[in-house]
This record gives sequence, C-alpha cells and structure tokens, in this order.
Amino acid sequence: MVKIKIDLEKIFVVIFLAVLFFIGPGILFDHRIKHEFPYSYLASDAFQHQIRAEAVKDAGNFKNEAFYISKGFDNIVGRYPPLIYHLAVVFSYASWLETYDSIYFLIYFFAIIGVLIFYFLIRNFNKNVALISLPLAIIAFTLPASIGFAYGHWPSLLGQFFLIAFAWCVMNLELEKSYIMTAIIFSSIILSHTSEGVFALIFLAIFFIIKFINKNIKKKRNKKYFNWYCHIFHSIALLYHYFY
Repeated sequence: MVKIKIDLEKIFVVIFLAVLFFIGPGILFDHRIKHEFPYSYLASDAFQHQIRAEAVKDAGNFKNEAFYISKGFDNIVGRYPPLIYHLAVVFSYASWLETYDSIYFLIYFFAIIGVLIFYFLIRNFNKNVALISLPLAIIAFTLPASIGFAYGHWPSLLGQFFLIAFAWCVMNLELEKSYIMTAIIFSSIILSHTSEGVFALIFLAIFFIIKFINKNIKKKRNKKYFNWYCHIFHSIALLYHYFY
C-alpha cells in the first residue's frame, strides 16, 4: 500500500496565496480580469501610468514621451523608470488584455509573489514564525493600506517587490552564480522606482559589514564574500552599459 505524504505547510501557503488573490485583485476587479474600461482607477497617478504604458505600446519603445503626455511637444526623452511599462505591454500582448488591465494585474501579482518571497526569507530563520506571520500580509491588501494600488503607486510597489527579491538574493549568496541574479534584481529596482535602490544599497552595506565583523566567519569565506560583492557591482555596470 502506497502511503501519500501530505505537506500541510505547502497546502497552507497555496491556500493563503489564493485568499490574497481573492481579497486583493479579486474584489477590486469585481472578480474579472478583463474590463471594458479602466476599472478601479481612483487617482490621476493610476491613469498616468496606464496612459504611459499605452504610449509605449503604440510607439514600440520608450525612447520618447508621447506628445499627449508632454503638452503636445515631440521628441521629449522618456523620463520615467520604464520597467513597469515594458512589462505591462509584454503581458498585454501575451494575454490579449488592454494595457489598463495588464498593468494593474501585474502590480497585484508581483505584490503577492513578494509576500511569498518574504515568507521564505522568514522561513530561513524559523518555519513556525513564518507561518504565523504570513496572515499579516492581508493588511497590505485591505483598506487603508491597499489604497496605494487604486491610487496608482505602482512603480513604488514594483520597486518594493524587487527590493524584497534583492534581500532574498543577498541572504542566499551561497547559491552558485547568485551575483548574476542579484545584479539583475538590483538593476530592476532602479528601472522600477529609483528610491528603493537606496534602501537596497543600505541593506547590502549593513549585510556586508555584519558578515565581515562576525568572528565566526573564516578568512577564506570573507574572501568569497568580497569576490561576490565585486561580481555584483561588475554585473550591474555591465547591465547599465547594455541598456544605456
């Protein structure tokens, strides 16, 4: 007789993520992913990002701002971190959704995945604490905290997701070639919402200092950490040279 092992932890996490989708984008979008017009847009910033994504879709790039965003002027250099708009356009083509739906859904999707990554961060220290703290994420998807979604704080929310992912990469630097993913994630922070990059650097500096002053770390491992940091900044420099 074959015994089936049930992993209650994984079942709980999957159910909880489903609950987040239900109370977050589910309720806000009236449990529909496709709408006939911009739905649940409650501030001008939301329309600003939706229109800019639409402009990128029309132009095929973000080299210049659309004339209807820049008071009728042409050849105005695209001046906003572009990642959120490119992701929205790619998802719009892939899903056949309008950009006002694709960009909104992606923000909620990344926010919920950020909750999952944060769970794994806490789980590295204590699984029970991670399970107990997971339901607290509901606060971020209910009023008044969730007003940032409807008001269009989308670049900041995307930057915060990448900031959490950056912390996960730093905490898992023992993985092979982890500096490549760390550099990509850090570049994504800058290309989403620049201010989160400052917090990423502060976190990286604090982590670096703690690792080097910890007496339990051997000199050989210190050298490995130093090489890891050098690889990160070298990879970031290469990425920015490629994009700019």
